[in-house]
Amino acid sequence: MTTIIYKLINLLKDKKPHKEIECTKKSNHNFQSIMKKILDIKEEASKMINSPKADNLTLEQVLIKYTEAIDLKIKDKINAILYSNRAWINLKLERNGAALKDSNKSIEWDPNFIKGYYRRGCANLALLKYEDALNDFEDVYKKYPKEKILKEKIDEIKLQLEKKNENKKNDKDFSIDNSNEKISPEELLDIKYIEEKIKIEEEKVNKIKIKNEIKNNNIDSEVMKKPEYKGKLFLTKSWIIDEVIEGMKKKNFMSKLSLLNLIFDVIKINMHEPSLIDIEVKNEKFNICGDIHGQFYDLLKIFNEFGYPSETNPYLFNGDFIDRGSFGVECLITLLCFKLLYPKHFYLARGNHESKNLNKVYGFEQEVKSKYGSTIYESFVRLFYSLPLAHCFNHEILVVHGGLFSKDGVTLDDIRKINRFREVPVSGIMCELLWSDPSTINGRRPSNRGIAITFGPDVVKEFLKTNKLQKIIRSHECKSEGYEIIGNVITVFSAPNYCDSMGNKGAIIQLKGNNIRIKQFTHAWHPKAESFAILNNLIFK
Repeated sequence: MTTIIYKLINLLKDKKPHKEIECTKKSNHNFQSIMKKILDIKEEASKMINSPKADNLTLEQVLIKYTEAIDLKIKDKINAILYSNRAWINLKLERNGAALKDSNKSIEWDPNFIKGYYRRGCANLALLKYEDALNDFEDVYKKYPKEKILKEKIDEIKLQLEKKNENKKNDKDFSIDNSNEKISPEELLDIKYIEEKIKIEEEKVNKIKIKNEIKNNNIDSEVMKKPEYKGKLFLTKSWIIDEVIEGMKKKNFMSKLSLLNLIFDVIKINMHEPSLIDIEVKNEKFNICGDIHGQFYDLLKIFNEFGYPSETNPYLFNGDFIDRGSFGVECLITLLCFKLLYPKHFYLARGNHESKNLNKVYGFEQEVKSKYGSTIYESFVRLFYSLPLAHCFNHEILVVHGGLFSKDGVTLDDIRKINRFREVPVSGIMCELLWSDPSTINGRRPSNRGIAITFGPDVVKEFLKTNKLQKIIRSHECKSEGYEIIGNVITVFSAPNYCDSMGNKGAIIQLKGNNIRIKQFTHAWHPKAESFAILNNLIFK
């Protein structure tokens, strides 16, 4: 069903524009009948989106409805509403480039339609265009000065702009926004100055905490005891499950120095791995998971349903471990522990959200600072830079986060040669590897995300032929059933009920040799938690 919806969307999207109907109240007697049809479509779309059963598939259907109404080409300001509503749906579907275009069209039809500016602000923010987003939100705030949430977001954007424009920065500060930077392995592993900063911070925090505990006569050794990482030689599966995971459920996190050592021990492993890792799978089961986006309790459900990682139950997590969800720190700590415990049976790939640029908007940076302070975030950025970009199973199945490329002839050796120790660039094969999406229509087109491309079955066929491959497994997109198959491309998404609002299932892929089985699961309960994502708070509330 999902594939049919995508075909409809692509057909609508790629239709040749027809001559606009001259439809005004004075000049055309068809105006009233066409307007009625538009209003009926709009009402139907509203009922669909407000239904308690609305899910990701519903959003796709609503998108088609608004496109049908827009394609009636009536000359009336109602188009401002239609384009604005479609922009909102595109934002929820993370098609931010399309959302920006629709928002601009909304404002063209009615320059006084304030919601058009609000939607455009959201789209600009999603595309990391901070200055443009700030201008739009300030225009909205002038009309609605009592909206406290909007004021908070304006202040946050201003703060990001201040950081971006600061000139006096430490050269080793990996939180600086510079998409062109490339880091040497020696710089990536230099942690002495971070360690010293953390030691000073920890001493201050512990002194204050102990004073408060003594003052309040509330010393409890069991509560204060934290799971401390003492090196990979001391790492056990029971410690990860019983101490680390159960501890984090109770908000009992390991110390900064323990986490720092955990992160850098994984970085050291990653430094010895190529950008494309080859894996041989024979008769044993191998689990491949898509995006989990900070949904810690759904990660635990994956382990409970399909088995905890082990040498006989290996895993690959295919990027986007963090952002959007509120438990990205918990997810990453869990994944890092298992990576250290089973370095040859547990794999982590980089996604487009393992990027400090996106972390500023989608929540992970704020989450880390809330749970660990500002210093530890830089270590996570270094970890992201070290992550491999792709995995190839049995020389036949390529697993990447996003997809294929804007040109033919890219080989597996080209992927192996990528200098991945950097922020995700805005173009080129590393960018496209992490950002591109498949389409049912042949050829290549600019992506509705506003970055990278969409690629058709013909592009896939040529790439597979060039590299003697059989299939591509990728993630990067929320799917109603947790997966989608378009020809030789399989999308797997492992964050059920994405953002607590999409109603989708989650899925994982299990390989046995080259045999592929898809396993679905539903979302788990999780405690209420603050959303750290600026964009989530604007769109989903």
